[in-house]
Amino acid sequence: MATDPLFLLRDHVIHKRPIVFLGADGKELPTLASATDIKLASDTDKPVILPRATPTAYKKSGSTEDYYALDSLVFLAQNHTLVYSSLLKEGISVGISPVSILDMRHLTDFLTGKVETTDNIVQKKRPAPADVTASECIASKQRKHEPHYPSFEAVKNDTEVSARIMEGERIISNHYSVLDSSKDLSGILKVYRDLYPEDFANGKSATPQRGTPGSARTGAASRPNPSPAGVPAPTRLPPPSKRAHRIPLIVVPAAATSLITMYNVQEFLQNHTYVPNQQVRELGTKKESRITLERARIGHPKPMLYHIVDSVEKFKPDDWDRLAAVFTVGATWQFKKWKWEDPREIFKHVKGFYVKLADEKPKDTIAMWNVETIDVDRSKRHKDKAVVSQLWDSLDSYIAAYKPNLMQ
Repeated sequence: MATDPLFLLRDHVIHKRPIVFLGADGKELPTLASATDIKLASDTDKPVILPRATPTAYKKSGSTEDYYALDSLVFLAQNHTLVYSSLLKEGISVGISPVSILDMRHLTDFLTGKVETTDNIVQKKRPAPADVTASECIASKQRKHEPHYPSFEAVKNDTEVSARIMEGERIISNHYSVLDSSKDLSGILKVYRDLYPEDFANGKSATPQRGTPGSARTGAASRPNPSPAGVPAPTRLPPPSKRAHRIPLIVVPAAATSLITMYNVQEFLQNHTYVPNQQVRELGTKKESRITLERARIGHPKPMLYHIVDSVEKFKPDDWDRLAAVFTVGATWQFKKWKWEDPREIFKHVKGFYVKLADEKPKDTIAMWNVETIDVDRSKRHKDKAVVSQLWDSLDSYIAAYKPNLMQ
């Protein structure tokens, strides 16, 4: 039996052998979610224990050097009956990067024994993992975690590297800006008006000034007298807005000729891979009316959520307020039944993106609209990641500057 994890896993799937998940302490776990290692049987007496991130011999489509990790293939083997959108959602929820929609069918056929090989399998000399037992694995990890104190030069070099990284970072918020409220406080103003109508009748400002009588910091002795009996009781403060009202909306074209539609937008924005619409349709993927996209962010415990649609017909008033971006095909008919009729007015309120193939010229209308052109290479898929990263950076900057209420 081949020693590459890919072929070991295939043998387990075909012969329905159990796949064992191990924690950091070497104990067996029921699921892959919290496991650190995966134990597979081999043709020797000792099983093979591999870290879940061990690269396999299956190369990612559109890449020359990236190979799928073992946990991604194990997750596919256990959930290959799911439709891709469900597979993607389930994988992200347990911290696993699912396989690309381009590779899902061929990988499933290979792992289940329907085909003997695929073009993406690269059988080259790779460092074969050593056959170790669970106890040997634990002992090895203990040796790795022995205290190690870096030299002064190592610390100095690390500090210099960190300084260079920070020079290229873009700060969205800091310990000062996070104190600035972006919420609507009109409800509090209404309560103040009901409690102290004489302030408004005398032409006084409803907002207490810092350091003056009436300020919340001067204590109870400086507060105005209670309102007379004829003044109505203060109304209840409105409940805090639900998180759904802060989820940015992204609109993509409904036209089948568009490079980005509901069929491939999730693969493009979430997996950083452009897949032509026709290719996705041939896989039998159904078009969804709305996609909820989760995007992990460094330094944030929760992912950023986005709602993606291709129609504004069912938009409510607050949906227009949380509309953050629109992908355009450069045609005015795309904006029928919009809140703003003129595309030039639309892109004053919404971030615009125009996605085209890198070797094609943009439409003439694009030069008159405030949109950002995104060039996608026709065949070199390894360039997609940089393109999508640029897109996210632009959208992040736009939301932070013009729609901070959508920052979760």
